[in-house]
Amino acid sequence: MEVSEVKLEPSGKTLIQTVVELTELPQSWVYSELDQILERSGQSANQITLDQLREALMAYLEDLKTDLISDESTTESGL
Repeated sequence: MEVSEVKLEPSGKTLIQTVVELTELPQSWVYSELDQILERSGQSANQITLDQLREALMAYLEDLKTDLISDESTTESGL
């Protein structure tokens, strides 16, 4: 493989900025959410890789799923 064929993935703050821009959501809100997600996962926005961001987001989604299931079972048991 030639050097010209290697694609460099963005990382760190460039990666975070790219994700924020691509969401097309209010940037301050997305930055805030990503900061919280990264903090919970022990990652740094300055050094995060795409794979680390994926892992952090998957853990976040799993937490959301768990919370939603817990809320649903609490609501159903209260009926």
